[in-house]
Amino acid sequence: MKTLYIDIYFLINFTVDLLTLYFSASLSKISTTQGRLLLSSLLGGLYAVISVLFIDRSWVSIILSPIFIVMMVIIISPGVGFYRRIKYSVSFVLMQIIIGGLVYYSYCTLDRLLSDYDISGVGGINKKLLILSVFVLLSIGALKILLSFFTKVKSEKCAEVEVRCSGRSTRITALVDSGNMVTDPFDKSPVMFVNSSIAERMFSVGYNSLLEIDKLGYEIKKRLRPISVHSIGGDSIIYAIKPDEAYIIYKDKKERIRLSIAIGKENNFSGYSALIPLSAVEDIL
Repeated sequence: MKTLYIDIYFLINFTVDLLTLYFSASLSKISTTQGRLLLSSLLGGLYAVISVLFIDRSWVSIILSPIFIVMMVIIISPGVGFYRRIKYSVSFVLMQIIIGGLVYYSYCTLDRLLSDYDISGVGGINKKLLILSVFVLLSIGALKILLSFFTKVKSEKCAEVEVRCSGRSTRITALVDSGNMVTDPFDKSPVMFVNSSIAERMFSVGYNSLLEIDKLGYEIKKRLRPISVHSIGGDSIIYAIKPDEAYIIYKDKKERIRLSIAIGKENNFSGYSALIPLSAVEDIL
C-alpha cells in the first residue's frame, strides 16, 4: 500500500506553481515581486492539498479551482488591466501543463527505475524529491529558450512612461527599441536607457556620477544593479537603477511594468530622451 505524504505533495505542487507563475509572468510581461510569487504559490499548494483531502467529493475541487486561480492571478498582477490578466491566466494554464507534465513524467519514470528498491520509506522519497528538484531546475533553461522566441519582434513606436522613485514622479517619451535585449540579471526586468537630463530629474544622478560609486548616497547605492553588456565593440559593465514603480501610459490608462533604468552615454536617442525595450511594452501597445 502506497502512502501519500501531504507535506511532500504540498512541496511538489508549491514548486511547480512557483515556476509556472514565474514563467507566466515573464511571458505576459507582468511586473511582480518574489513575495507575491511565494504567496500565490502557497495558495496553489494549499489547493492541491485540499483537492486530495476531498478526493471523494469532486464538486469541492470544481468549485474551488476557479476561485484559487483568480486569487493567484490577482496576487501576482497588482494594477494590471483585465485584458492582460486574462492573457496571464492563459499563459499560466499553458505553463502548468508543460511544467506539471514534465514533473509527472519524471515522477513516473523514477517509479519505474526504482521499482526494485524499497521506496516506501522516507529515504527513498527524499531521493526521488532530490532528483525531481534537479530536473525542475534544469527545465528552467529550456523554458527560457522557449520564452525568448516571443521577444524577437521588431517595432518602431514610442511609449509614454511614468517612473516613480523616492517620492518623485517623472514622465518620459521613450522610443521603443526591438534591438535592446539588455536585462537586469537580478530579476530579469528589461533595461531602459535614459539621457543624463532625465536621470538627474529622476535620481539626481548623472552618467559621470556612476563612475564614482563611492561618492553616491545610500539611497542610490542600494538601487544600483551591475549589468554585463555584450556588444560588437566588446564586453562592458553598466549600472542600472531600480525605480520604485514604472508605468506605461496608454489610452488614458496606466499599466504597471517591470523596468530597470540605465543612463546612456549619449543624450539623444533618435530624437527621444529614452530608449525602452520592446519586451517591456509589446503586450500593451
